[in-house]
Amino acid sequence: MEVIDRAVLIANQLLVLGSVRGRRLILEHATRVIKLARLLQIFMDCDIRPTVTDEPSWQKLAPQNIAPTFAQRNAVRSWMHCRDGQSIALRPDGSADDLLRWLSDGSVPGSCIVLRVPMKHVADPHSRATTVRSDSARSAQDQLGQYFGTSVTIEGVRQRKLEQPPYMLISRKPFTKTSKPCPSARLRMGSFHGLMFSMAVWHGMIGMDAHE
Repeated sequence: MEVIDRAVLIANQLLVLGSVRGRRLILEHATRVIKLARLLQIFMDCDIRPTVTDEPSWQKLAPQNIAPTFAQRNAVRSWMHCRDGQSIALRPDGSADDLLRWLSDGSVPGSCIVLRVPMKHVADPHSRATTVRSDSARSAQDQLGQYFGTSVTIEGVRQRKLEQPPYMLISRKPFTKTSKPCPSARLRMGSFHGLMFSMAVWHGMIGMDAHE
């Protein structure tokens, strides 16, 4: 199978999982030009950038080995299930654990991790305190604490959807905790998602047999 076909398959899987929006592309009915155009459209719509050359912070996570490892394989699967827009959803089911473990083992520091807790009334101190103590918020904090310690930044944000779990973003540079939110420019995740997408394609091309 060609790389482009494998990339389309990965994109279709993300569509099925709800990680990206759009219509699935049937390989048998598409020319190479159509496949490329569809992939580029998905990359643009979802801000997925399959390159780390302009992001030194992600280069150390890029695979250096010839064959995929179990950790990489599991991290890719975890990413595909937990990607929610530009963020990583931290649900109580622990579906993000393999991705978090891989990031931690890849020396991503806790000071680069931002946990955002959606709230109905961000400006209300009582509402903020209640939401941060909720089961879903505590679960997300526990998940991150297990791998990144106490240096994770926690921010309350306005809830955008009826059911929105706490989610993780990764800063390009370590973030010093202040009363101000982490600057949005540091939390652009396009290259990270591009790296994970590329790893998913690479695993599929080589096969999902992994090595320690």
